[in-house]
Amino acid sequence: MRKEVLYPIFALAIMVTCAIVAYHFLEGWDWLTSAFFATATITTVGYGDVVPHTFYGKIFTIGFMLAGVSTGFYVLIQLSQYSRVVFERRFENIFQGVDSRLDAIRYFHARNISSLQSARKRHNVSLEQGKYEKVSVSGRKKKR
Repeated sequence: MRKEVLYPIFALAIMVTCAIVAYHFLEGWDWLTSAFFATATITTVGYGDVVPHTFYGKIFTIGFMLAGVSTGFYVLIQLSQYSRVVFERRFENIFQGVDSRLDAIRYFHARNISSLQSARKRHNVSLEQGKYEKVSVSGRKKKR
């Protein structure tokens, strides 16, 4: 699953780097202005304070907008799918641990209930109003 995330991020980084170099040479901007415009364009912010003025700069920007925004959205989709899978795996592990603990609790509870029932039968003990009472052989109940 990591490849599905890393390849689009790598493609986006290459695309932005190429755009920075292209704007630096096509428009004659410094590196920071080129990086600013490429980032603002690919994130669809578009402040408007820096715009391409040459014919080739405008043509390149049209292609960069279409390819860059599409790639950016593809990266976001891949990241969300990857994070969903990681989230589901973590919760599956948590719930598997809880399920195994619940199974153990159910097993020991059932075992304790059966041992209590057999002890009640062995010792003639009955439950009445939340108190344990011993039943005598004559049938009269004595409080412990």
